[in-house]
Amino acid sequence: MMMSEKKRARSDEAKAQKRAMLIATARQLFAVNEFAAITVDSIAAEAKIAKGTFFLYFSTREELFLALAKELFSGFFDDMLAAIVKDDDRSTQALKALLCNSLFHRTELMRMMTLLNVLIEKNVSLEALMDFKLYLHSGLVTIGAAAQKRFPFLAAAGGGTRFFFWLYGIIVGFQNLAPPAACAGLLVNAEGLNAFRFDFASEFDSFIDLFLDGIAAGNDRKPGSSRSIRA
Repeated sequence: MMMSEKKRARSDEAKAQKRAMLIATARQLFAVNEFAAITVDSIAAEAKIAKGTFFLYFSTREELFLALAKELFSGFFDDMLAAIVKDDDRSTQALKALLCNSLFHRTELMRMMTLLNVLIEKNVSLEALMDFKLYLHSGLVTIGAAAQKRFPFLAAAGGGTRFFFWLYGIIVGFQNLAPPAACAGLLVNAEGLNAFRFDFASEFDSFIDLFLDGIAAGNDRKPGSSRSIRA
């Protein structure tokens, strides 16, 4: 290897290490702070770098958090895929257990999911967003295909991949209801408003039972018996 190539390799490695360090710093801050409270200044201070150095690696705070989102999804995809292929129980309850066991302890990922479309993706480069979307799509397709192979009843939902895209939307919606905003939190105990007292874990548990049972029942229908809700 030529000397210039060795220097370039070392330089690329150093850049990758610095980038990984910034992602780790963002994760540490995100674990104990709301996203709105985390600034480029606070990230740079925690990472012990100059603010200008930050922009050598990420163009915006949101672009850093998009990279963190990719890392969080990577852990979920790896664990979910390993759990799917580990056993051969094809029941709806087995799939529910896989989902709950893989999701409920990933509080950072579920918080991140609520931020992606409404905040983070609006302030990143097209290149960074394309890279993330392709990665997310690939991961959902991979675990969807594996899930459908083990749980054939997912065919009634349009396939395992579609099921996981649905699940993504459901989690985002439920997470946006729990917990309520501070001012709303003062009202949920008022008479007639207790429906807004929304606990994610218990509501997701109830919903996923109904959702999976409905899919399984749809899979048992005779061909031509299903009805479309489209006009």
